[in-house]
Amino acid sequence: MDLQSEAQHCGACYFACNDAQHCREGQCTCPDIEVQDLGTAVPPTITGTTAGAPLADDLRCAGPAPQRAFQFTVPPDGGGTYRFDSSGSSANTVIGLIDGNSCGELACRDDLSDESPSFSVILTAHQVVRVVVTSTQGEDSDFEIAIRRLYAPVASSCSPLDIGSTVPQTVTGSVAGMGDLARELCGLAPPGSTDVSFTFTPPHDGTYVFDKTGSSADVELAIYQESCHDPELFYGCSTEEDQRRVILELPGGVPFVVILDGFTGGAGDYSLTITERLPLPCPAVDLGSTVPQTVSDVTLDRASLDVDPGCTGNGVFMSVASYQFTAPADATYSFSTSSSPYDTWNGPGLVVRDGTCSGPELDCVEPNIYDRPSEVSRRLAAGQTVVVGVTCYSDLCRHSLSITMPAEPPCPEIDLGSTVPQSVTGASSGPSFVSSTCSMEGRDPIGPEKTFRFTAPSDDTYVFDTAGSDWNVLTVLDGEDSCSGAVLACNGDLPATRTELPLLAGQSVTVIVDSVFYISNGVALNIYRRDDVGSCASPHDLGSTVPQTVVSSRRVLYDEVDPSCNPGAGTSDEVYAFTAPTDGTYLFSTSSNTSWYTTLSLHDGGCSGTELRCAVSSSTAGGTARAWTIVALTAGQTVNAVVSYSRLRFDLPDDLPSLTIESASTSGTCSAPIELGSAVPLWVRGDATLNADSIPAPCNRAAGPHPDVVYHFTAPAAATYTFSAASSFFSPVVHVLEADCAGATLGCFSASSWIAEGSVTLAAGQVVTIAVEGRDDRSGTFTLDIF
Repeated sequence: MDLQSEAQHCGACYFACNDAQHCREGQCTCPDIEVQDLGTAVPPTITGTTAGAPLADDLRCAGPAPQRAFQFTVPPDGGGTYRFDSSGSSANTVIGLIDGNSCGELACRDDLSDESPSFSVILTAHQVVRVVVTSTQGEDSDFEIAIRRLYAPVASSCSPLDIGSTVPQTVTGSVAGMGDLARELCGLAPPGSTDVSFTFTPPHDGTYVFDKTGSSADVELAIYQESCHDPELFYGCSTEEDQRRVILELPGGVPFVVILDGFTGGAGDYSLTITERLPLPCPAVDLGSTVPQTVSDVTLDRASLDVDPGCTGNGVFMSVASYQFTAPADATYSFSTSSSPYDTWNGPGLVVRDGTCSGPELDCVEPNIYDRPSEVSRRLAAGQTVVVGVTCYSDLCRHSLSITMPAEPPCPEIDLGSTVPQSVTGASSGPSFVSSTCSMEGRDPIGPEKTFRFTAPSDDTYVFDTAGSDWNVLTVLDGEDSCSGAVLACNGDLPATRTELPLLAGQSVTVIVDSVFYISNGVALNIYRRDDVGSCASPHDLGSTVPQTVVSSRRVLYDEVDPSCNPGAGTSDEVYAFTAPTDGTYLFSTSSNTSWYTTLSLHDGGCSGTELRCAVSSSTAGGTARAWTIVALTAGQTVNAVVSYSRLRFDLPDDLPSLTIESASTSGTCSAPIELGSAVPLWVRGDATLNADSIPAPCNRAAGPHPDVVYHFTAPAAATYTFSAASSFFSPVVHVLEADCAGATLGCFSASSWIAEGSVTLAAGQVVTIAVEGRDDRSGTFTLDIF
C-alpha cells in the first residue's frame, strides 16, 4: 500500500480523502487544474476567454470543454452571502464554484438550461474558493463574471419566538422597528429589511398551510428547518407579492423557523395563520338530480387527491371542488365550468368519476392558465351517480359549474347520398353524444362530432379519410338510421385518419368524425373508391407519350408501396403505368409547389416487380421540391412510377405534385460532352450510373471505376465561378479541367457530406470540362449548379 498516493489511506492508514480529492505525497489535494491565484481580495469581476484553455470536466453541469480557473481567499472581514453572475458572458458559458480545501463543488450554473445565469452561496472568512469557467458543447466562451457580496455574515441564531405545535393558530404583530436578523432566499427582501421569526414544530407528519392573509402587502413569508439562514435547510416562501400562502409537507416533531420579512424593504403589519391541510369529505356537495342548474363556489387547497384527476399529473398544489350528481333520465348531460372574472389566469378543469370519488374516471379536462372554459359531455343512465371535480392549478379558484341536458341531434345528421368521389367540410361544436371505440395517440375522442350517412353505389372497396380535419377520430358504423350500429372500422392514426371498407351496392353506413378535444374542430371527410385513385391495382395509364406531365388527381391517396430510399415513411402513394415507346433512356421527375417532399420509385411491370430506381426530392430555388431519376428501358417495357407524398394531408389545391416523363440524353462522355453554354446561374440534373468512367478524378479517394457525366461550360466573363454538385444518395466529386478531358486539372472537389463544391477563376470565353462522379464506388442521380 502506497500511503503517498492511496486515496483511502492517504498519509496514514484509514485516513481517506473525500470523493473530490486526490492523494498526492501523502496529502489530500484537489485535482490538478491550472489555477490563477487572485490573492485575498474578492474581485468585483473576472473577465477573459476559454479559447486556448486546456480541456477539463471538473463541473457536474458541463462536459469536457476548455476551462479557466481562478482562486481567491475570502478576507477576514469578507464573509457573507455572495452572488456570482455570468449574464455578461457568451450564451454558452458555464460557471461553478469549488471549495479550495475540500474540493467539493459549491455551485454550478449553465446559462443555457438554467433559468438564471447566476447563483448565490455563503462564504466564510479565510475560505479558499475556486471560480471555474467553462462552456457547453465543448465550445470557446468569452466570459465576464460579476461577483457581489449581498449580505454580511448572519448571526448563528435569529432568536425566533417558539409558538409550539398548536394547529390551527394565528399570530399577529408588526415588523416595524424589529431587527434584520434573518436572511431568506425569496429574493424580495433586501439587506436592512426588518423581520420577525417564529419556531413552529408540527405535531405529526402532515401537510401544513402557512397563510399571511391579513398582512400588509409589504410582508413576505419564508420557512426554514431549524435555521434562519442556511440555504440547505430552506423549505419554501411566498415568492410573489400576491401569493398569500405556502403549503408544505412537513415531518412531525422537527422545529421549523417561519420568517415574516419586509417586502422590498418595507415594514408592515403581519398576520400568520398555521393550519393543517386535512382531506375534505368527497363529494363535498350533493347537487341532487336538478337539470339545468348552476352553482358557484371556490376550489379548496386540500382536496387535490380526493378525485385524483388523471389528466393533471396529480399536482400536490392543485385545488379541487367536488360535487355529486344523479342523472334523472337516460340522456346526455353537459358539465361545463368557467372561472370568475377575477380569476383571469386560472381556467378550471373538470374530472368526472362514476359513482364515487374513487370510481372509474369517465372524462378529464386539464386546468389551463388561459381562462378557457372546460366542458364534459357524457351519456348517463337514469339513476346513475357521478362525482364531478372542478380542478385548478392554484390554491384557490372561484368558479361556476353548470349542468345541462342538451337536445340530442339526429344521428346521422347529414345524408351524403351515393356520390363518389366526394369531399365535405364543416365544423363540429357543442357536446358529444357519440363515443368512438378507438383513440388517437392515447387520447380518447371526447369532443363534439359530425355524423354522416353514406350509401355505396356499387359493390366495391371504399376509402374514408379525414385529411384536412383537425384532431379527429374516424368511425364507420353499420346501418343508415342510427349511431348505435356495429362498428365496422375505427381509426385514430396520425397525421390523417383513414380506413377502407368493402361495401355492397345499396349498403348504408354511418360515418362519425369525432373530435379528440372538447373544443370545436374543423371537419373534412373524403370518400372515394379504393381503386379510383391511381393504385397498384388500377394505376393511371400514361401510355407511351414522351414528353408528358401529369398532375396528381387526388388530395389523399393510399399507402401501399414502401420505397427502398424512404422506407417506413408512411407515405401516400399515386401509381402511374408508363410503356417505353423505343429503346432509350428516360428521365422521370416530380415537382411540388411546397417543401412537402416526394419519393419517386420505378418498378418493373408493376408495384410488386423489381424496383429499378428510387429517389427522394430535395428543395431547389423557388421553394419547389423535386425527385428525379434516369432509367434505361427497352421498347414495350412497362414500369409503374410510384409517387409517394411525404404527407398524407394536403390542405391546399395547389399543393398537388406532378410527374414528368421525358427522354434523357445518353451523352455526357469525353467524346460527347453535354453542352451547358454560357448562362449563369444554371442548374442541371444527371445520373452517373448509366455512363462509363470517362476521366478519373484525382481527388477521389476510392479506387475506380467511377461512372461520370461530362459537361462543357464556357465562361461568359472573366470571373470566379462556383461548381456545386449535390446528391441525396452518394457523395459526389466534381472535376474541372482545361478545355477537354485531356486538359490540365483546374480544380477537383470531393464532397464533405452530400455536396461537393469549389471555385475556379476563368477568363472570358474560356471553355472547361466538368466531370461529376461518385465517391467510394457509389453513384446515382445528382444536381450540378454553376454560379
